[in-house]
Amino acid sequence: VKTVLDRLVEKKIVNRIKQGKKYCYRSKISRKLAGEESIKKLLKQYYNDDFDEFL
Repeated sequence: VKTVLDRLVEKKIVNRIKQGKKYCYRSKISRKLAGEESIKKLLKQYYNDDFDEFL
């Protein structure tokens, strides 16, 4: 799990805040924006950015 979180921090998707000996992780983007970006990536990768083809 730590490796995945470290990679998300590197990609600037997640913030890491040290609290004592532990780290707290928080998303840098909203759930809505993450969903929008996922749909855009899906359309581009599988449907050549064509929304009508997706439907």
